[in-house]
Amino acid sequence: MKLKFLIWRLVKLVIFLYVAWFLVFRHTPESYGKCDLYTEEMNGGIHTFQGQQYNIKLCGLKRGIDPSNIHYDEIRLAVYSMQGELLAERYFEFNWELRELEYGNDYLIYADGGGAGFETRMAMPPTRLDWIRARLPRLWP
Repeated sequence: MKLKFLIWRLVKLVIFLYVAWFLVFRHTPESYGKCDLYTEEMNGGIHTFQGQQYNIKLCGLKRGIDPSNIHYDEIRLAVYSMQGELLAERYFEFNWELRELEYGNDYLIYADGGGAGFETRMAMPPTRLDWIRARLPRLWP
């Protein structure tokens, strides 16, 4: 009986720590700013994939594109339908050398990898899994 009580207390402690971590260290979409500047500088905006138009919006956590302060800036890439529905969301570190998004017929490429210059391909149009992921809370800072 005492073991069940200890396990239950441990579970409650873990849940409490998770919620506290989530509330203290989580960046919400509202934490990101200067979306017009980032979108223009990084080649976002309205793009067509397989006959459908999407609005690619980019925002920065540090809120300024400048070689002196851009290091370690985190970017929020959001893909919206033309009706304004959020379809996909990604977060990545800004890379000054590979700052512009690249586009293909059914994908877009952004620089990822913690500033190491790795490129990540995102399927376009976004998948149903992308839509679901965009609605789940982000579990890390």
